[in-house]
Amino acid sequence: MIGPTPTGHARRTPARGTVWSCIVLMVLGLFLTACSDGPREVHVGEEECAHCRMLVSEERFASQLITDRGRHYVFDSIECMVEFLDENEEVTEDRIQALWVTDFPDPGAWTPVDQAWFLRSDDLRSPMGLNLSAYARAESAEDARQAFGGEVMRWEDVRELVRRAGVLNGHGHGHSHGRSHTSPSAMGANHHEP
Repeated sequence: MIGPTPTGHARRTPARGTVWSCIVLMVLGLFLTACSDGPREVHVGEEECAHCRMLVSEERFASQLITDRGRHYVFDSIECMVEFLDENEEVTEDRIQALWVTDFPDPGAWTPVDQAWFLRSDDLRSPMGLNLSAYARAESAEDARQAFGGEVMRWEDVRELVRRAGVLNGHGHGHSHGRSHTSPSAMGANHHEP
């Protein structure tokens, strides 16, 4: 709008519609960011695991669950996320928007669990002792298997491994930090070639 000043000169003022448009766009941007179904940054050394309440100590083993309402749950290990899925009555399978795991060779990069490849290797010690790591690509999982030994698995195999290892309900969730008491071969874990 243009209006005269006390001296008679024309003056420019912002249009009300433009100000309101900017406010609406900012609020919408904040809303969309808050409701994102993608993973968020994990604050290593500051953030607690939603299951075991230990601090997330290594980003390369971290995982995340995102609900249909946009709430993020962060875990210090893949096995903690599996336990949370099986034990938590508040977050049921139908309320889960997405499950994410860190790509082990590229911490900070996230992969949906149903697209990830997993390695269980006693030579790659994970925080909770089942020694699970995740990979975005089958080739990366196979490279890690060749370097560290172990078994390459898919998501449903990982869930079964955690259940059969007796980790649920506190059985074996003794925060062994690198010592798994049950070998995958003794449990009959499935091996999948990438």
